[in-house]
Amino acid sequence: MLGSLKAFGNIGILNKNTTFLLEEMIFDEELDMAVRVASVEAFRRYNCEDIRDRFMDILMTFGIDSEIRIASYLQ
Repeated sequence: MLGSLKAFGNIGILNKNTTFLLEEMIFDEELDMAVRVASVEAFRRYNCEDIRDRFMDILMTFGIDSEIRIASYLQ
């Protein structure tokens, strides 16, 4: 799973369905933290203007785990 998420980040081309799935994984508390952080990092080559507001919302939500918030800040 981590390898696939890293591949998405390397490709940098995500469609609407993929971004929706990745966002679902970010908020799924049943997933391992490494998978959730890798889901955030999969956006690293994605267009910043398209996703910036969403990651800022994650950063400002104090109920979300700090590792996810830090990864969102770095994106």
